[in-house]
Amino acid sequence: MATGKWRELEVPHKGWRWIDSVDLGKERMVCEMCESATIRYVHYAEHDNWSGILAVGCICVEYMTEDYVGPRCSEKRLRRNAGRRASFPKRRWKRSKKGNSHIDLDGYHVVLSQRGALWHILINLPNTAEWVDIEKEVMDKQEAMMIAFDSVMQLIAASSQKPVFKFHTIADILSLPDSENK
Repeated sequence: MATGKWRELEVPHKGWRWIDSVDLGKERMVCEMCESATIRYVHYAEHDNWSGILAVGCICVEYMTEDYVGPRCSEKRLRRNAGRRASFPKRRWKRSKKGNSHIDLDGYHVVLSQRGALWHILINLPNTAEWVDIEKEVMDKQEAMMIAFDSVMQLIAASSQKPVFKFHTIADILSLPDSENK
């Protein structure tokens, strides 16, 4: 039986465009279309005849867009990355001669260095001598590892949208206007 906005005639049921998907992590929300499913993986969709964007679950976005491949693949990737993220700190990290912890992740070289009680994160871009300074120091090594993983995933996402040149911080990469990348 239809629930939520599926029952409302003024809400378009087909012809939506899938925009993107995100993992809420520990958070959950209720699908804005069926208004019954509790979701962790949120799919955003827009429609020419609807003001705003709806945050919905995978099943609803599939029906709304009539795309039964794209959203499912995106959610599968998010689920895989969530598993990789959870296991990332448990991987075997190496120790440099200077005492820094380091590891390779998808072609990026991640270095954690301890300065007093704080952990500092540096990431070497693939096939370059350029380093990204995450500019966030934390007291917990486990938290630094998680930030490093998330930063590499952001760098990968940013590099697939635009070419990566010389940058100093992850904020530089993520804040470049599209016109600078052509």
